[in-house]
Amino acid sequence: MSLVQMTLSGGVFILFIVVVRALALHRLPKGAFLALWEMAALRLLLPFTIPLPFSLFAPAKHLPMVGEYLAPGGAAVPGTPAMGMPSGIQAPAGTASRSILPVVWLVGAALMAAYFTVFYVRARRRFRCSSPDNAPAVRRWLAGQRSHRPLEVRQSASVSSPLTYGVLRPVILLPEDMERGDEAALTYILTHEYIHIRRFDSVAKLVFAAVLCVHWFNPLAWVMYILANRDLELSCDERVMDTLGGREKASYALTLINMEETRSRCFSLYNH
Repeated sequence: MSLVQMTLSGGVFILFIVVVRALALHRLPKGAFLALWEMAALRLLLPFTIPLPFSLFAPAKHLPMVGEYLAPGGAAVPGTPAMGMPSGIQAPAGTASRSILPVVWLVGAALMAAYFTVFYVRARRRFRCSSPDNAPAVRRWLAGQRSHRPLEVRQSASVSSPLTYGVLRPVILLPEDMERGDEAALTYILTHEYIHIRRFDSVAKLVFAAVLCVHWFNPLAWVMYILANRDLELSCDERVMDTLGGREKASYALTLINMEETRSRCFSLYNH
């Protein structure tokens, strides 16, 4: 399957999710939308179709790949001039422009990958300056967790809101100046970040970033990146409320509002 076919079929899937999301965002579990975004990401990254018992749309077929020409009969003949054109006549200008498209795509993909890589490396350098958070409430919460991976809670003056990073050795990073006297609010924050860790949401964010690198030219890929990351956080909030119980909803909502005031606004690879 060519890149054109992948981006067209994936774009149709994204439009379907956007419509369903607009109609049923407050009626369906938030995890359902996250699962749909993950399916769309696979559609955009895998160059083959996974057989399903149903289909939301007909696959895009018989599309020429970049650099192919169409013969009068409709058959694609890679790398050859159109049928009926004398060999001495130069190919149309459109043919030359098509040969430039792969280079343009590669430059765009490399720039997007470079942006995410530089952001990640610079952030990890800042995080190295963090120190273990030895607040009594944090230590008590950490002692009550059972994780198969080594889990750390650290603090840093270089972050303005709590975040999680790392896959094999996950770390919850708290702002150094964050109020730790309200143990209930601290429990909400740590539980939220811990659910990100348990679900491997860092991997999901990397997959969504990879989709944006490959399909940077498709506006629907940008729509997917923004909404998928938003639904990832909403599904995490939903899981926190299920974990803590319904009576904690109002207090947790107020904590989220306070955290939103200082949340990162950039294309982050971390869970905030």
